[in-house]
Order: sequence, then C-alpha cells, then structure tokens
Amino acid sequence: MMKTLRIFIYFSLTLLVICVPLYSGARILLPGWLKEYISSSLPSGSELQIGEMKSMPNMGVSYKNLVFINNKENFQINLQDIILKPNISISKPANFIITSGIIKTKEAKFSVKNLSGNIIVDSYKNKNVSILGNIKELKEVDRTIFNNIEFLINGIINNQKKIN
Repeated sequence: MMKTLRIFIYFSLTLLVICVPLYSGARILLPGWLKEYISSSLPSGSELQIGEMKSMPNMGVSYKNLVFINNKENFQINLQDIILKPNISISKPANFIITSGIIKTKEAKFSVKNLSGNIIVDSYKNKNVSILGNIKELKEVDRTIFNNIEFLINGIINNQKKIN
C-alpha cells in the first residue's frame, strides 16, 4: 500500500513538473502566435490591427479593439471584443464570442451585437471550414434588420460560399 502511494505521489509530481511549464508557456505564446498566423494568411491589400491581447485560464484568447481592413474590397470590420475558446473536438475546434462590432462596406454600415458561434471543420484535406452561430441583433445605421438569428456560413476558404 505504501509503495503504491509513493508511486502515485512521484507520478503526480512528475506530471505537475511537466504540465505546469507547458500550460504557462502556451498561455504566454498563444495570443501572439495566433495573431501572426492570421496576419500571414490575410489576402493581399488587407491589414489586421489588434489593440490588446490576453490569454484566459481556459486557454481562450481575448482580443480587444480588433480592426480588419480590406482595401481592395473596400470592406472593414471593427470588433470591440472577441473571445476565442478552444474545444476538445476535431470537428468544432473553437468557439467565438463577439460582444459588439461594426461592419462597413461601400454601400452600408452594420452594427452587430452578441454574436456567438462555432468554427466547424468538415475535412482537413479539403480545408472546408464553416461557421455556425447566432446573432442577437444586426442593425443598419438607424434600423434593426434582424433579431435573434441563427446562421451557417459554409466554405469560408472555398471560392463558393453559402449562407444558410
């Protein structure tokens, strides 16, 4: 009995010595790495600006004052706060929550509140990525367009995009 307890204590200490530095390093490096990865994947003529980044205890990442500008398409997204949370799932690797934001195009300006959703990966070979979520409110400047809607955007990376 004592020998089993001693083995359990040694195993627990060894696991603690290995896992705590890995967890700490991931919390420090993950927000910056994710920003660089996304920035390097942007289309030409686009830029990404992020005001403040911080990691959360659940390995989530919070970005404040995120601005995405696509000069070619005359398209801009301003998000006050976006939170990305990882999932232990291959098909739904991450959740996101956007408290409020503004989407500007040539023709219109939209306000988004309480947008939450999942990033869905159908196949890693085909890079078929979709977003499933819901929005509490979508407004155009002075009028409400949608309230409490659910959506699915298929084929974000593909040339053919489909919104359901």
